Amino acid sequence: MNTLIRLRTAEKAYEEICQLDPDTSITRNYIYSIIKSGILPVKKVGRKSLVDMDKLIEYLCNQTSKK
Repeated sequence: MNTLIRLRTAEKAYEEICQLDPDTSITRNYIYSIIKSGILPVKKVGRKSLVDMDKLIEYLCNQTSKK
């Protein structure tokens, strides 16, 4: 069975994270920096860079568990 990839702009990714965790300390700028640095692969659609929400959440979970 194929699963739809949840691609989001940085802004929409930030909004989804805020819905999952209203008290999050993750900032919009942090998400932009992850995308810009190339840490996570993005899909370019026109001028937009879209990030896979599942990979973003996985990255964030792994970052916090390393400390």
